[in-house]
Amino acid sequence: MKYLRQDERQTWLLDDYLAHVASISEGWPDDLKDLASLRRLHLSERGSLHDSWLQSSRIDLGDLRQDHAETSIEIVLLGPYHDRHFRLRYLGVAEYRLDSQEPRDDLLVHEIHREGDLWVHEMLFASGSTVHIRCRSMEFRESM
Repeated sequence: MKYLRQDERQTWLLDDYLAHVASISEGWPDDLKDLASLRRLHLSERGSLHDSWLQSSRIDLGDLRQDHAETSIEIVLLGPYHDRHFRLRYLGVAEYRLDSQEPRDDLLVHEIHREGDLWVHEMLFASGSTVHIRCRSMEFRESM
């Protein structure tokens, strides 16, 4: 994580991340502003991604016969109250790491930031599992 940090009591410190998002999110698509917002990190919000479970992930490597096949990834999370799904879609994936150690693993925190022209989305789960994706564009949807 680039902006999210823990203090000596292992409490996640959100201020630097939220300040960073506020300073650069002008012009971001509305769905990504929403995904990066406090309500998606806050423990007591029903729409928070905190404590969500990774339900599925799908990697599409595109047409491998082409020189410039475009990789896309779709991740579906089951919400913390099991009453909704969060669907994340990553297009033009330049790099990805999906390190899943166990099913029904609670998502602790996630962070979005930019590196040049690429979006970066990182997730950290309670078991230590991680997701790290760098991509050209991404989409976020919530469904009940």
